[in-house]
Amino acid sequence: MIKLLYKILLILFIAQPLLLCPISIQSQNNSTKINNDIIIIKLKSGDEVRGILINEDEFNFTILSGKNNTVVIEKIRVESFEILKSEEIKNKKEFSEDALNYSQNCFLPTAYITKDNKLFFNSHYDATYNLKASINKNFELTAGGVAIAYNYIGLTYSAELFDFLQFGTTVFGTYLMPSDVSEDQFGTIVIPRFSIGNKNRNITIGLIGASIENFNNWIYGGYFGAQRRIYERWTIAGELATINLDSYNFFYLGNVTAKFKRRETINWKFGIVGIKFPGLNALFPNDVPFIPIPYFGYSRMF
Repeated sequence: MIKLLYKILLILFIAQPLLLCPISIQSQNNSTKINNDIIIIKLKSGDEVRGILINEDEFNFTILSGKNNTVVIEKIRVESFEILKSEEIKNKKEFSEDALNYSQNCFLPTAYITKDNKLFFNSHYDATYNLKASINKNFELTAGGVAIAYNYIGLTYSAELFDFLQFGTTVFGTYLMPSDVSEDQFGTIVIPRFSIGNKNRNITIGLIGASIENFNNWIYGGYFGAQRRIYERWTIAGELATINLDSYNFFYLGNVTAKFKRRETINWKFGIVGIKFPGLNALFPNDVPFIPIPYFGYSRMF
């Protein structure tokens, strides 16, 4: 399992520039001149000229256009022009509004946490609930459960290590209510993880460790997830997780979901989930790699 995680980490590190780069890519020549202002000139003839403004005097514009071609345009030929300051270009946001559900891919968390003084609610199939309340920029309180039978509460710590690397870890205390066939059970779950990228596009690599009453050993596993915001309202996300239950039985989970920002504070989520678990072998053939299940969910920021 550890060797597999090392391989995944290596692959994702190599693929990081491809997965995390912005949709619009500038050429190397243009990026080196980002400190210069951009000018858009509309000529009286109807043509439009764009380039980097090198010089302006009383009679002419001198611009760098195309492949390092210097062009002098007489102002008498100009109908109108617009100058975009370099600082405005650098400070311009990729999206007009922040993403909502950047702290989770689908079921499992990224290393980012909820904004300061905000409350985030997330639900899967209208059967689970998860609440995240920001304490400050580094700490978050989280609580949730499945119906009323299983409940948990936890504390998350998150910190930016570099511009592109975020670290987070959560410690949960869990409680499973007693039933006709089992007693109540308490447990502890720890999920440390790293996210590479930013809140609009990132890759998350995490570990899962759990100690639960009536289990003779630690439950452990790992996961990686990725999400990419492709439009103002749309984000595509995916996860793949493996959990070792008792050295012989493994639980596998994978999903691909789309998040639609219906309103400023509301996300609708839908997609497909694949699971494989030894207890399901009696219902499905053993050669079925994953059991596909339609997915829908809902999240909201308060």
